[in-house]
Amino acid sequence: MKILQGVFNGTGADVYLCLGVIPYHIKFWNLEAATPVTTEWARPMGADTLTCEGISRPADGSAVLDHAFGEGISPYYGGDLMTTTNQTSVTYGEGIYLEWDHTDYRFYTNSAAGIVGDAATEDIVDWTLDTAATPTGHFNGDLTGTYVGDGSIIRIKKSDSTHVYETHITALTAGQGVTADEVTLAWAVPTGKVEYIGGKYSMKPVPIGKVTSMGVLINYATLNVNDALIAFQALCP
Repeated sequence: MKILQGVFNGTGADVYLCLGVIPYHIKFWNLEAATPVTTEWARPMGADTLTCEGISRPADGSAVLDHAFGEGISPYYGGDLMTTTNQTSVTYGEGIYLEWDHTDYRFYTNSAAGIVGDAATEDIVDWTLDTAATPTGHFNGDLTGTYVGDGSIIRIKKSDSTHVYETHITALTAGQGVTADEVTLAWAVPTGKVEYIGGKYSMKPVPIGKVTSMGVLINYATLNVNDALIAFQALCP
């Protein structure tokens, strides 16, 4: 078995996460909603009509909610050809059908070389920790903010060391990054070389013309709040 995890941008409507597999168990956390909620689904929950699409635990302490058919999380078997009718947007951070995005966005875009990145003027290669107590620092250049921002995974190799730290960017304003304390990480990572910066979402819209892989369908809008960062972790075959 393996564990898959990531974040995506909430849509406020039904959304298909094309994970490449139907998980045994999957759990979601809304990280930004005014009233956060945790929702989970496991295959054995399908044994009862009341919980066939999982359960939710509201953060306000109210009773656990059960999700019947059409109310929560359900398996999605994939196989849909993407058209402008069923995939109404392919803009990053939008879309109805989402697939994995493992792109390294620390580079300056070079279309001729096939490089798509988020660096504003030059490749992002250096990280400087300015204030460990915050914890904030800066890069050697600015990020445009189209792909990199709150939620991006970043890997930094500590100076004069072989140790690589992995954490998340938790605050970064578009068009910034080069000035002291403009970048906030989840914890204080020492000054070093940037080896990877992922997108602020682990999932991106499936392109038009591509056939979707299997995964799950999220029917529960109280979890899937529009433009809220949603985290998930799945136990998979």
